[in-house]
Amino acid sequence: MAAEWQRARELHATIARMGNTDSDLSQTEYAGKLEGGFLEGLMGKSWSIETWSTWAAAMTRYHTVVRNTAAPKLVVLNAQGRVDNYQFMRYALASALMDDGYFCYTDTARGYSSVPWFDEYDAALGVAVDTPQTQAWQNGVFRRLFAGGAAFVNPKGNGTRKVYVGAGYRRIQRTQDPAVNNGAVVTDSVTLPERDGIVLLRTTSAGTSTRTGAVPVLSLSLRQREPFAGTMSIAYCIPGDEPGIVRIYAVSGALLHEVLVRGQGTLRWNASREAAGASVCVLTAGNCQTAGQVTTLR
Repeated sequence: MAAEWQRARELHATIARMGNTDSDLSQTEYAGKLEGGFLEGLMGKSWSIETWSTWAAAMTRYHTVVRNTAAPKLVVLNAQGRVDNYQFMRYALASALMDDGYFCYTDTARGYSSVPWFDEYDAALGVAVDTPQTQAWQNGVFRRLFAGGAAFVNPKGNGTRKVYVGAGYRRIQRTQDPAVNNGAVVTDSVTLPERDGIVLLRTTSAGTSTRTGAVPVLSLSLRQREPFAGTMSIAYCIPGDEPGIVRIYAVSGALLHEVLVRGQGTLRWNASREAAGASVCVLTAGNCQTAGQVTTLR
């Protein structure tokens, strides 16, 4: 099989090759040889790993296939179910968002002859702020932060869970499942049944985030006209002289810069050695976080 793939590369060096894989591609013959993998029916069918085993086992397969493919890592998590089973779709989509793959939902009534569209597909999450998530965040629920919002997933077997997400988020507003996607501002927490997920959007623009009560209100200012080359100033403010940390990530999730901060101040980031492209700057203090995006030139 590896020889066949190598011959295909020789004939068409610029074409990405994707396999409908029934393994995690960890074998020496397969590891790093394909640019993509299609995880057909990873969730939703009687033979799906998530059905006969656990959500954790399905996610291990997903994470491992992403790791074992070559760039640009075109890995697709495919879930199959009723087109009106919005809870299951959210669950599968939020699971896919825990890593850097793609998502595909198949309507079991029509198979591959249709391409169903869901409200969440129009949500402007932006680039991921967090690296791929492999550990539970709170009460067994997994979370991944994005520049424009966050995705949460409650695995099979975890029961119904209430998690504190804080202010600064709102539900998306669409029509397919208005009981969930009603545009309401999230003031404190969300409750997720097991095998459910949700996408929330930030209520503030990238670079600012607010929370009420005893939790500090964070502010982050990227003082440079975009795009920029060289060094830029990053102003931060954490009320109460509380400690925090500023991290800068590439869109790939790689950590480019990290510095501990406290209270209010300004730091300088020298990006002259970094590759051109988008980066995400994240300020974290306690359980509060805010992010902004910048673009670097060479």
